[in-house]
Amino acid sequence: RARQLLLGEYNVEWIQLKTAEFIDQFLNQLRSTTSKGLTALGAGAASSGRAPSVPSDVSALIASPRTTPSIFLLGDEPDWSDIQAGRAIERSIDSEIYTKTDELLAHRKIPEGAKRASLLTITGTAGSGKSTAAMRLAMRLTAAGHV
Repeated sequence: RARQLLLGEYNVEWIQLKTAEFIDQFLNQLRSTTSKGLTALGAGAASSGRAPSVPSDVSALIASPRTTPSIFLLGDEPDWSDIQAGRAIERSIDSEIYTKTDELLAHRKIPEGAKRASLLTITGTAGSGKSTAAMRLAMRLTAAGHV
């Protein structure tokens, strides 16, 4: 009940379903829409003449020096240097994220020759520190040799 009331403050309607029910009632209905959307995005990218963007390697990003002064403490999006310089404080949730990530990594059984793949979702309201937490986690995993 408390979660339902809290979500209501953000105009989110609580719908209590089991995972299989959620998939049947919502996600399965989105499959055709998702395909159409991805096709449209692909066509748009092809018509723009630009190659699809590929995420950068974290180790390359953190090695690049910042060329402008940081305005993170004034509310700007975090930059890798903000994490490295300690402008973005570590929060208690960061240790919870590390613990969960370590658990995911420890319990994965990876077949020989297969690539590692896990999913961790970080959610929160705007400005709650999701990007900063994700960047801090990426730096930690990179430093530990998880590429």
